[in-house]
Amino acid sequence: MIVPPEIMEWQREDMIDEILADYEVEGIEDIIHELDLVKSNGSYEKMANNFGIVNKRRNYIMGCFLPSFARKENSLIKMASENLKNPIIPRPFGDTIRYGEFCLLYLYLEVIYSMYSERKLNYGDLRNIYLGGLDFRLVFALENFGCVLQTPEPTPDFFQRLRKMHFVDKQSEKLFIKISMLKRATLHNVLGYFFFSSFQLSEMILLSVLAGCSAAGDNRDKVNAYDGVRANLAYLKLVRTDITQYNASGMPETEVYDDLNGENGCAGLEKEKGYLLCERCMGVYHLEPGESPEDFETCRCGGKLMYFENFFELENELLHQKIDI
Repeated sequence: MIVPPEIMEWQREDMIDEILADYEVEGIEDIIHELDLVKSNGSYEKMANNFGIVNKRRNYIMGCFLPSFARKENSLIKMASENLKNPIIPRPFGDTIRYGEFCLLYLYLEVIYSMYSERKLNYGDLRNIYLGGLDFRLVFALENFGCVLQTPEPTPDFFQRLRKMHFVDKQSEKLFIKISMLKRATLHNVLGYFFFSSFQLSEMILLSVLAGCSAAGDNRDKVNAYDGVRANLAYLKLVRTDITQYNASGMPETEVYDDLNGENGCAGLEKEKGYLLCERCMGVYHLEPGESPEDFETCRCGGKLMYFENFFELENELLHQKIDI
């Protein structure tokens, strides 16, 4: 059943009245304003359409396709990988926020950067996305990412709080969901009338991560209503910001990534090196460039290691073992 646009608009107005009546949280009216802006200037629709293009054949839920230089040079990514659990099932506010869910931030940065550059990403673009500092600004300043002058260095404590993040109460969780419903009512021409597309699911997870970052930055491991508002404000402002202005310093000369969408393959990343799976603890290790299966005799737990050339072989084995992925 297709809902006429005028009915969606009536529902939107009812939602706004209900949210404003039930919640006195700073920033709600700003969200309503931002929703109108991303709808009127078309930036949200462009971003949603670009998501399918950039996300094609990606596997950000596993966090495996971050560029190798980012995993080595970006301290935020390194700290996240060391302190967040490896991802299994992506879902907003499950029992923990996982590394793969945190990595969704970078997928959206690629999507939005590509949208504003109006071309396929090249190596310099990836350097800007992963080393230009915008990720730090979003994680630690959220909706103020455009005006913050300095961000703190990531710490294990920050990610330890983030990994066990939950809503502080039902009211905060309800507001988070109602804002999502308001967004769908406002942008129904883009999102459609039914939950949930893969885009909407990943968007909810990203917003959960940003809300968790707001709480963790305030030394809390519980998300309140204001954290959810900040997450949505940061996201909507990000969508309508030309993020190509955030540039990495010290661009190295290289020919490896000259053609990210040609022979150098899938979305601008080096050829996949494969995965090691421990038969005992079922831990997964993504081989880095220059590494080979022969470099590893056993897992840290002492278990035997199995090698898989690509994620799809690994996925089939995990499904065979009846392990959620």
